[in-house]
Amino acid sequence: MWKGLLSARDLLEEGKRVEDGKTINLWEDRWIWNTKDGKVRTIKLDNCPVVTVDQLKSNGVWNTNLLNQLFNKEDVMNIQKIPIYSSENRDKLVWTHSANGVYSVKSGYAKAKDVE
Repeated sequence: MWKGLLSARDLLEEGKRVEDGKTINLWEDRWIWNTKDGKVRTIKLDNCPVVTVDQLKSNGVWNTNLLNQLFNKEDVMNIQKIPIYSSENRDKLVWTHSANGVYSVKSGYAKAKDVE
C-alpha cells in the first residue's frame, strides 16, 4: 500500500509552475517544462548561494547576468522561455502529463499504464 501511495506522490510532484518562485528549489525540483525530466542540466557549484527560483528574477524579469553565471547555455535558453507571472501568487504543482497542466482521469490512467 505505501509503495503505491509514494509512487502517486512522486507522480504528482513531477512538475511545478513558477509563480513567486519562493518554494521551487532550482537544483532539485522539476520546473523547466521544455526538458525531458524538468530539471536543470548544469551541475550546481559548491557553496552556491542561489537556491530558489525567485532568486533568479530581478524587477519582474529573469536576471540574465545571473543566469549566465550559474547555468550552461541550454539551461539559460530554457529558463528564459518560462513566462514570469505575478509574484503575488504562490508556485503551483502541475500535471506534466497533459498539455494544459491539469490532471484528468484519462491522463492519470494513461500515465499509470506507462509506469506499469
